[in-house]
Amino acid sequence: MNRDEFVVRSRAPSIARGILIALITIALGAGMTWVWITQSTYAAVGDAYPAELMPVSMILDGDIEFDEYAPNPEQLPYWYKHVKGRTISFYPIVPGLMNWPVFYVAYLQGVDIKSNVQGLTHWTCAIVSACSVSLMFLALIGLTRHVGLSIFMVLIYMFATEVFSVTGRALWQHGPSLFFLTGALAAMFADRKWLYAIAGFMLGMAVWNRPTNIAFAIPLATYVAIFRPRWFWVLAAGGFFPAAGLAWYSLHYWGTLRSLGQGHFSAATHGPHQTSLGGEFLPGFAGVMFSPARGLFIHSPIFLLAMPAMLCVSSIWPNDLSGGTQTAAGR
Repeated sequence: MNRDEFVVRSRAPSIARGILIALITIALGAGMTWVWITQSTYAAVGDAYPAELMPVSMILDGDIEFDEYAPNPEQLPYWYKHVKGRTISFYPIVPGLMNWPVFYVAYLQGVDIKSNVQGLTHWTCAIVSACSVSLMFLALIGLTRHVGLSIFMVLIYMFATEVFSVTGRALWQHGPSLFFLTGALAAMFADRKWLYAIAGFMLGMAVWNRPTNIAFAIPLATYVAIFRPRWFWVLAAGGFFPAAGLAWYSLHYWGTLRSLGQGHFSAATHGPHQTSLGGEFLPGFAGVMFSPARGLFIHSPIFLLAMPAMLCVSSIWPNDLSGGTQTAAGR
């Protein structure tokens, strides 16, 4: 066998593996989109109204304001806020921006977007959630290098977390958060320098979409700074653009950077929401973790089963995250 034949034969398995991974990624995304569209109903809730109507305002009015839908600033529903002479979304605008492509395609096809707001938004929810499933699969492939294990773990992600029960049913901040966070993980675990810029962009968008996602962004950025220091600035450069967008929106529409693009710092309570950190810690912590209504361990009990694995990984923590995860998976 000459050198050229050896190179061709050695590349063949990697090409076949790449095709297999691509097909699985597409099948997961397409399959889950079908499941959410055909097997779930859209939940009409006030929290999501601004995200549903924002693409209508963008396409028909050329802005992201809601004066047409709430003409009386003195009697606004809780999902709007009147600031600096404008009626704007009380919530971050990223879900509404992500809703725009589906509405615009429908608009180009002659669909009456005003009369089909919830149906079109349901498509956005399904697509965003399905993309997060595909991205999680790619992240797991990059982390474990094992197709079968990655499929098993992504099935857990699909059906044992909020992905199946929440994100495909309404355009809250949950679905976009998962999309951006799984996208950041997929880009990081591919371990290519230029993809760290995409990871930084995804983390920045996750924080803009929901500022509490900083709890995920900081550990991931810290990992890059410690174990991939030469690539940290690539990550930071990617995060600059969403950070600039968040700063501009906060200053232009809310009048202060402290708002972080939303109204949650404007008062202690707003509608059904506790919007500040002034409440009692223990009841609040118990509610977030164990409440039958929305507790983390009630709605996503798989996290309880993940704790032993976390202890296992932490006990063998190496300098390379991927190696540590592979070792833990092989134990």
